[in-house]
Amino acid sequence: MEQFDTFVRQPFAALFRLCFIWIIANLAWRYYRQRKRGIVFPPLESFHHAFHGRNSRRGGIGASIEDLEMKKIILVTLCLFASFQVAAQDKAAAEAVMLQYAAATKSYDTVAMTRLMHPEALQVVHTTFDAALHGPKSDLAKKQLLPMFAVTSVDAFSALSDAETFKRMNDTIAKGAPELIDLMSTATYEIVGSFVKDDTAYVTYNLTLTVDGRTVTTQVVQTLKVHDGQWLLMLSSTSEAAIAGVKAQFE
Repeated sequence: MEQFDTFVRQPFAALFRLCFIWIIANLAWRYYRQRKRGIVFPPLESFHHAFHGRNSRRGGIGASIEDLEMKKIILVTLCLFASFQVAAQDKAAAEAVMLQYAAATKSYDTVAMTRLMHPEALQVVHTTFDAALHGPKSDLAKKQLLPMFAVTSVDAFSALSDAETFKRMNDTIAKGAPELIDLMSTATYEIVGSFVKDDTAYVTYNLTLTVDGRTVTTQVVQTLKVHDGQWLLMLSSTSEAAIAGVKAQFE
């Protein structure tokens, strides 16, 4: 049943499979008819030879062109099949990473959460806080932000890697908001679709939380990008809003 549901949730892939089967069936039928006539994929000869009747069994030029068209169909079909297989694999891989991140948030495993983030996303977090600590409201930023990263100076913060910055920030959230950790531990993630374009994937999922005995479901679109052959998460819209808030507060 699960395989059938997956097949139905991807109508485009299903349509391609049907078209592929139809093309193969037609090629098989044509092969059978040619074999009955004793003509099975004769080697293509030059236009000059075809013009002089060396393909007379199939009708000269027409036969050569017909064979060429058949081989073109086969080639195009195989290329399409390969491209759709790659696209399907990319979607599956991106969705798998999204589910890994979901599992990490449920247990609030900050090491795994950090590992699944794209370097560009990690860099945005670090540079935003670093800019705040060096900005016009640096005194206020030092007071409010340095404890979040378990450092006592701006230089110590600047020395942190992008990954360590992200991890420490989430560690602080875990310590300061245990109710959030409890909330996320019971969350459910249901992927409802995904789309891949070039090196970017957009995975849509339903996030369901239980708040004060009420079930709340929100649809979220998560962006992932490829890094070193692996899909990794970009910042979510919520995180981007938080980053924008930090910039606005300390500018």
